[in-house]
Amino acid sequence: MKTIENTTTQLRLIVVTQLEKSPLNARRSEAGQGQENQESRLNPNQGWTPASAPIERNPLMTKTSPPKFPLGRVVITANAAQHLGTVAVHDALRRHAAGDWGDICPEDAGENEHALKEGFRLHSAFGTGERRFWIITEDDRSVTTILMPEDY
Repeated sequence: MKTIENTTTQLRLIVVTQLEKSPLNARRSEAGQGQENQESRLNPNQGWTPASAPIERNPLMTKTSPPKFPLGRVVITANAAQHLGTVAVHDALRRHAAGDWGDICPEDAGENEHALKEGFRLHSAFGTGERRFWIITEDDRSVTTILMPEDY
């Protein structure tokens, strides 16, 4: 794993180099299987910089709203860290925590609203094309994972 810290937002992201060992899939695999991840610090100014393509914004949710739920430990897959910009990820995390589910269908947004009240898993989608990514917060709010659709 690589830890990315941004002092401006005081947000820590952990890059998961092997998805099967990520907290997202911890419940799906038995403990002790697979290779161990290595943890190191990565300077956001070295290799993980803002992407040139802007993230799509929902015009109704552009103002800052307070968080509706805790994100828990925030992790990002290595693939997502390689393709996404720091600013886009932090903006999407802020929106996700505020209940702005990004670019998902109305049915999924309704499911998220229900999940928010009942304590189920939450899913958001942001970006477009090759920079499309998902944010998933587990039902117990212990982990939030940022990943590309192909990482799932």
